[in-house]
Amino acid sequence: MLSRRAFLASGCAVLAQARPVFAADLQARIDAATARREVLRLPAGVIATRGLTLPSGARLVGAPSGTTLKLLGDGPLIAARRADRVSIEGVAFAGAAADAHDGGLLQFEDAGFVTLDSCVVENATRDGLRFVRCGGRIARSTIRGAGRGGLFSLDGAGLTIEDNLIDSCGDNGVQIWQSAQRLDGARILGNRIRKIAARSGGTGQYGNGVSIFRAGGVRVERNHVADCAFSALRDNSGHGVRFLENTCLRSGETAIFAEFAWRDVTISGNLIDGAASGVQMVNFADHGGRGGVCAGNALRGLHRFRDGGGRQWGYECGLKLEAGIVATKNVVEGAPWVGALIGWGPSLADVRFEDNVVRDAPIGVAVSVAPGAGRAVVARNVIERASRSAIAAMEWDRIVGDLSREASRWPLLRAAGNRV
Repeated sequence: MLSRRAFLASGCAVLAQARPVFAADLQARIDAATARREVLRLPAGVIATRGLTLPSGARLVGAPSGTTLKLLGDGPLIAARRADRVSIEGVAFAGAAADAHDGGLLQFEDAGFVTLDSCVVENATRDGLRFVRCGGRIARSTIRGAGRGGLFSLDGAGLTIEDNLIDSCGDNGVQIWQSAQRLDGARILGNRIRKIAARSGGTGQYGNGVSIFRAGGVRVERNHVADCAFSALRDNSGHGVRFLENTCLRSGETAIFAEFAWRDVTISGNLIDGAASGVQMVNFADHGGRGGVCAGNALRGLHRFRDGGGRQWGYECGLKLEAGIVATKNVVEGAPWVGALIGWGPSLADVRFEDNVVRDAPIGVAVSVAPGAGRAVVARNVIERASRSAIAAMEWDRIVGDLSREASRWPLLRAAGNRV
C-alpha cells in the first residue's frame, strides 16, 4: 500500500493492478482541487478505494485511456450531499461483491445539478445510481449489472437521462418516483434499456424498463427497450406522462402500462413487438385512472399470458382502454384474444375508438355492456379476419351481442362507419 507521502508526491494514483490507495489521500486531492475551482484529472488505470465524497463544485475527469474507481468495502463509492453542482466525466465505477450498503454505488442527495457524462457504472450490488431530491443530466453512459435498479430517482427535480445503455439489471432499469403525487419533470430520451429481471418478485413493481410512480410531467421518448420481465414502460399514478416513439420488444407482461391513479397520459407513436398485452390504460373504477390519448401505435407479436389465461385483467389483448381516452390510428395485429378491449365490467366511461386497424384477433373490438358501464364510440375502424366477432358487446369475458348489427340495444354505445 502506498504511503500518504508517496501518494501526494507522485501527484497521481496509478495502480494498474487495482492496488488499494488511502481513501483519505484521494479525498484530499478532490477537496483541494474543488477549493481551487479546478478539474481533478484522474490518472489512467484501476484505483481501488473506499468511499469518496464530492463537495459542491467538484469536477472529476477520467484519463483518455481509461480510469476505473473500484470499491473496497461498503458503499457508496461516490457520495454527494447538499451540493449545488458536481460533475463526473469519463470515469468507470465498479462495485464490490461484499458491499452491504442499501443504496446506490453512486449516491447523490439534495444536489442541485449532477452531471455524469461518458461514465460506466457496473456490478452494483443494489442500485447503480441513486438520486434523492436532485436535478441534473446523465448522458452517454453505461449502467450494467446492477443487482436491483440501474438508476433510481426519488423526489427528483427534472433529471435528464439521455443516450445511455442500461443493461442486465435485477429489478428495474430507470425508476422515476415521488414520495407523494407531484410534478417531477424528468426526461428519458434515446436510451437503450435491455435485460431487466424481476428478482424481487411482485406483480409489476419490478421487472420494468422505465418505472414511473406518482411522478408528473415525465417525458419518455425514442427509447429502445427490450426483454423486460414485466413492462417496457410503466406509469403508476403519474400525471401528464408522455410515452412517445419508443420501441418496446419482448415484454413479459404489458408493454406500456398506465395504471392506478394516472391522469392525462399520452401514448403515441410507439412500436410494440412481443408482449402479453400491448397498451393498458386502466383502473378507472377502483383508483380513478383516466384521461389520455392512445394514438399512432403499432402492435404485433402478442403472445399468450405465461401465468394463465389472464383475461380478468385484459392480457392477451392489444389495447385495453377504460376512461376518458381517445384512441385513434393505432394498428393491432395478431392479438390472441381481443384486439381492443374497451372497458371491463362497470369500468368504462367516455372512450372514443376511431380510425384504427385491427387484424387477426378472435374478437376484433370488445365493448363492455356490463351493469354500470358508461359511454363509448367505435367509429370508422377497419377490422379484418376476426374469427369470433368483429365488434362484440361483452359482459366481462362473455360475448352477449354484436355491436356491428344491434348497437341500438345499448343506448350508451355508438358503432358507426366501421369496415368489417
